Amino acid sequence: MPGGALPEHAAAQEGNGADPALVEAMNEALHALILGLRLHRLDSWDPLLKGLNFIDMGIIQRVSRDPDLILKDIRTALGVPQSTLSSAVSRLEARGILRRTLSARDRRSYGLALTAKGRRIVRAHEALDQMLATRMLTALDDEADRRTLATLLGRAAGRLADEA
Repeated sequence: MPGGALPEHAAAQEGNGADPALVEAMNEALHALILGLRLHRLDSWDPLLKGLNFIDMGIIQRVSRDPDLILKDIRTALGVPQSTLSSAVSRLEARGILRRTLSARDRRSYGLALTAKGRRIVRAHEALDQMLATRMLTALDDEADRRTLATLLGRAAGRLADEA
């Protein structure tokens, strides 16, 4: 960022009373977690996930859960501009992961359908999600600590989602 300026949402967080040492410890822990779980390289867990990013997986997961979604629903759920969604859908379609369909719900709109490859990706991603959650929990020895971790992460995620 030019001149070291913070993004608006980060600047709004300054002066919130968080202990700077605790913020740094959390930053280090989050980075170690990303590296330890190889979240930056999901294809290192399963080659089917190669080249897929967060938005791609969001589209694939939503189509898997609700085949009646139209593109507008997906755009709203992911909070992305139309151009971003269109590019991602075109990329996924070119890779044979999904295809555009006329929506049964609204004939003026397009929906999406997963291909066989797309369904394999969903299964691989769901298995990976379960394995990563298990690894996180079993990294702690105490059941109470595991429950606390799950509760606190859930609470933080919920509050962050409310802010988005």
